[in-house]
Amino acid sequence: MPLALAALVSMGAAADEITLVDSGSNPAAYRWLDVADQSYGPEYQAGYTYGSALAAVSYDPVGPRLSGILSASGLKPNFTYQLKLAGEPGTVANERIGLTGRWWQEEWTGSAWANGQNLNDKGDGSFPNPNDLLYFKRRDVADPASPTGLHYRFTGYLVFDYIVTDGEGSILHGFTANSSYHVLWKTAQRPHTADDGPLVTAVFDADDSDAYVDTGSDDYPVQSVSVFGEWERLPVGGVFLQSGSYSCWFTLTEESFHGSGGPLAGSWAAAMGGGMVFTIEPGTVDASLSCLPAGETVPFSSAFTVTLSNSTPFVRVAAARIDVAMAGGRFISHWRAGFTNVAADSSFQTNWSTTIPALGLVIGVNLFCLAARDVTPAPYNQPPYLPAGDTSMATCTVTGIAP
Repeated sequence: MPLALAALVSMGAAADEITLVDSGSNPAAYRWLDVADQSYGPEYQAGYTYGSALAAVSYDPVGPRLSGILSASGLKPNFTYQLKLAGEPGTVANERIGLTGRWWQEEWTGSAWANGQNLNDKGDGSFPNPNDLLYFKRRDVADPASPTGLHYRFTGYLVFDYIVTDGEGSILHGFTANSSYHVLWKTAQRPHTADDGPLVTAVFDADDSDAYVDTGSDDYPVQSVSVFGEWERLPVGGVFLQSGSYSCWFTLTEESFHGSGGPLAGSWAAAMGGGMVFTIEPGTVDASLSCLPAGETVPFSSAFTVTLSNSTPFVRVAAARIDVAMAGGRFISHWRAGFTNVAADSSFQTNWSTTIPALGLVIGVNLFCLAARDVTPAPYNQPPYLPAGDTSMATCTVTGIAP
């Protein structure tokens, strides 16, 4: 499908476009099986490179959501790809992406960043999940010998959508980053649940593509394969990037289906990517949290301030809660919780003081996580009003110092 077809879908005059290029992954990581685990022919495997593919993303650089259109030709045929954003370690945007998606952790070994691994405990889908708590616990661990002065390096990434190409390796796909997925599965591997992403079903005959061995007869059956995204954060369709500026990497990643198909199954190779810069505008609820002082010798009093902002011309109802991860390992859910009306183009603010006691559980860094959601009821969440469901999050830390 030619890239010019992207022009058939209007993105508005303000749309930006990036051209994706070959990510240059280790060849051993590539998958050489289609979504039905049928192998491509030897000649195709030997000659194919992503350098011969054409792919571009048109997107709105400023808006309440990241939305756009992927247009590509020359990808692998009948093949599944993740649509992913990845941040630059150490940046504010990287942290926002990770808190919406997942974390890749590396350690400084004295000469290199190594021991890379995903943080893999997603909990019940709410914020903060166990991965976030581990990230905050390790984020600021010092290591004077490392290039950053920190022992750990984290890359935040977000799998927000997925596609299956046609028999020519083409796709024209509109997207909105409103979900957070762990990985992709086929229904033949794992049951699809109501919490998971939508089913994408591909029906195809490999005999119609030049990428497979062709003896001149009917070599392949007609396949019907359904793919879905396993949830990472909930709800699917209601997980959004936080407001702010982003400079990150947009990537098409090969889906390997956890080795489905055997030796040619691959290992989630990055296929094509490009740098993306955009701004997410504040939604119907925007949250901030401060705690001052941020650290003293226990016992002491810390003042907390919660601000919930509404930049729309309508009154909104916001629900919010604060969870606490204490330095000693104890987790308190809904330490503070409630809901309130937030006037149009206005903010609601509340504050209080809390004593940080002289207890061993609070010696160290204590993390306070604010999660807010627009819960405006009907009919005020229906046209001409704005829909409910927007979310926002904020954190602050209070360090207890032993006497």
